[in-house]
Amino acid sequence: MKGLYSRATARPAVPSRWQRMRQRRLNERGRLTRIDTLPEHHTFIDMGCSLHPTCLSCPLPACRYDVHGGAKAIRARSREKETRVLRDTGMTAESIAGVLGVSQRTVYRLLSKEAIDA
Repeated sequence: MKGLYSRATARPAVPSRWQRMRQRRLNERGRLTRIDTLPEHHTFIDMGCSLHPTCLSCPLPACRYDVHGGAKAIRARSREKETRVLRDTGMTAESIAGVLGVSQRTVYRLLSKEAIDA
């Protein structure tokens, strides 16, 4: 037996995934580009995430997958900004806590975090 496959059961000559990836095409500047990186070879299906049904109309300022810490970090940043805005309007920590629905200790922690960052 010369090989694992006889001539009758030989595998078809289909290029492997890696061989297809090595295929290149000249782009508009005359440089070689991998064919699988061109946008016309990809389909984008906007599936969204657990926070919003579509990515393109998501209300978050950044994608939860692009920010370290995810959606929790994005919400924490917006809460910090809102705390600063309310404090600048002259509200007390107790009233800020009532508006945001957090404890007074959280308000003091957010305000002290701002003082450390500044």
